Amino acid sequence: MEKIGFVTTIPIEIVYASGNIPVDLNNLFINEKDPNRLVSKAEEEGFPRNFCTWIKGTYQIAKQLKIRKIITVREGECTNSEKQAEMFHYNNISCITFSYPHTRNTVQLKNEFERLMREFHVSWDAVEKIKNRLSSIRKKLCDLDERTYTKHTITGFENYAWLISSTDFNGDPDAYEERLDIFLSEVKTRDVDIYTSHKKIGLIGIPPIVNNIFSEIEKLNGIVVYNEFPRQFSMPSSSDDIIEQYRNFTYPYDITYRIEDIHNEIKKRKLDGIIHYVQSFCPRQVDDMILRKKITIPYLTIECDKPGTLDERNVTRLEAFFERWY
Repeated sequence: MEKIGFVTTIPIEIVYASGNIPVDLNNLFINEKDPNRLVSKAEEEGFPRNFCTWIKGTYQIAKQLKIRKIITVREGECTNSEKQAEMFHYNNISCITFSYPHTRNTVQLKNEFERLMREFHVSWDAVEKIKNRLSSIRKKLCDLDERTYTKHTITGFENYAWLISSTDFNGDPDAYEERLDIFLSEVKTRDVDIYTSHKKIGLIGIPPIVNNIFSEIEKLNGIVVYNEFPRQFSMPSSSDDIIEQYRNFTYPYDITYRIEDIHNEIKKRKLDGIIHYVQSFCPRQVDDMILRKKITIPYLTIECDKPGTLDERNVTRLEAFFERWY
């Protein structure tokens, strides 16, 4: 078995079907003991300081772990990722490309699947078998997510941590499901509606690079009950068709589909406010101009650069947001 790295969610069913292990480099980077050390090493190699920290960190973790093969997304991800792929190539790391057609065209997306399947020498039968296996875990994640906003017994960070790690199931779906079953059993013993009095907040945008945004929100009597992209990474679509499953995945497509999904979740979860996390030097920052016009409930943008904790400025902005609206 070989570890196959990726920095943007790809059809892990294909990698698992090949007998290899998909590895989300984002999760490995941010869970490092000292992720800023990796960022500094990337900058020492020549990466600009005004360049996305996620790109620098995932590049360096791939080198550190001696990952030899990476699946890169050419369409459906930012241009920063393309430059990162070039750096991988010149460091003798093999890059296999995958694209999410901007049009969400079923035939084009299926063609991309089949091209990736040829790279890994797997059949549709093998991929469907893995798809069915992972779908059983994803249904449990849907239950976890639903409990977060209906039972109020799961914290925003717990919700985030489980959903974000479903990008690769930590390289071992069986062990992941075992731990998930234990967690869900434990949650059922908690007092119901622990966070009923808290303001229900949606956290949208790319996953935050800071580790205390959830606890700071809770200090202000808020609770995150909607983690937009982590939820999307868990593939909440119940479609039996794997192509449709990845067509329903909003992250790589036009912002129109994101807005529709966000509006649906605002209504379903009865959100009191939205916090949009943006990463410094990320092209997706421009989404904020559209989102703040389309979202009508209280809305705050938080921008961060490197791993660590929210700085005093952002903590103050959070406090002012809650004081103003609640």
